[in-house]
Amino acid sequence: MLLPVTINGERLTALVDTGSTHNFLSNTAMRRLALQQAGSEKYSIIVANGDRLTCQGVARQVPVLVGDEPFSIDYVGVDLGCYDFILGLDFRAP
Repeated sequence: MLLPVTINGERLTALVDTGSTHNFLSNTAMRRLALQQAGSEKYSIIVANGDRLTCQGVARQVPVLVGDEPFSIDYVGVDLGCYDFILGLDFRAP
């Protein structure tokens, strides 16, 4: 399922992935939206085809509109290929 989201005034389309425990934002989108990464956390994730990807930090408590509803979301930066944003199960209302 795809949902419209707005981060820092820029409209994106999020892929909703109920199998993801975290939210992911492409490194390119993270730079474009000028989101600051918190700490030096590094993650390694395994994607559906079995490939392992290295994540490049976390942006914490970023305000986002999912449709018209406000949320505060942590994002893990990763090279997502054709998607800018994957919305997993780790999001909550402010």
